[in-house]
Amino acid sequence: MMKKCFGCLAESQKTTDDHVPHPYIGAIAECWEVFGGILVKEYSDPDYFKVHRITCDAYGAQHIGNKEDRRARQSANVHLIALYLSISQIASKEEVLSFIRNATKIKREWPPVLQRKQPQWLTVQDIIKADNPSSHADLVTKWGQSICEAYEDCHKQMIELYQQVSEV
Repeated sequence: MMKKCFGCLAESQKTTDDHVPHPYIGAIAECWEVFGGILVKEYSDPDYFKVHRITCDAYGAQHIGNKEDRRARQSANVHLIALYLSISQIASKEEVLSFIRNATKIKREWPPVLQRKQPQWLTVQDIIKADNPSSHADLVTKWGQSICEAYEDCHKQMIELYQQVSEV
């Protein structure tokens, strides 16, 4: 039996275990579990780990959570901006990490990010199929690009939010 994630909209095999989803990232437990499998692969092999930053930001940007929860809004915005910096601006990992540290240093109010209804993007279900570091890196990069494209209408707002955080 399949179960659809309300974040990325991918279908995952429904589990019978009592898996617990992340407390504010908007994903079903089964999707969160697949993401965990990708992280295990990345943390276990430095060649897989090379795209880890994009992996985390892509997943966070797709699973925006409850717009009433400040943590979920922060997560969605920060991951989406970090992904935009990595993919569209080709920022270094150090620049992206510096932005993330500055953005999360204080508990600020973030605007809600609107969940995409019919996105044409890759998901963890595509990424988990990679059978070597090269195909993994290629798929993760395409995953990040597909999310940036889905949120293209938000790029101006992302730049403004990035500048606000950078000025602090």
